[in-house]
Amino acid sequence: NNELKEAVRNRDNKTCQLCGIKENGKRLHVHHIHYDKENCNPDLITLCNSCNSKANGNRNYYESLFMNTLNSKGLLFWSKMK
Repeated sequence: NNELKEAVRNRDNKTCQLCGIKENGKRLHVHHIHYDKENCNPDLITLCNSCNSKANGNRNYYESLFMNTLNSKGLLFWSKMK
């Protein structure tokens, strides 16, 4: 929904997480990292239009890259299985 998208943009400082371009008059895209629109939290990241198009091409590469980006920022919370 729009609230979630705006929260993701704010979390990412309204900056494309691939090329670093800032939001400037036009909202950046909120990209579904795993391409699963039913199960999207926390697998969302802010991208500009150009980077969003790129990310839809080489899915395995970008899924790994973006999940590592979120993990390095402490945004993924992994739980150990017992």
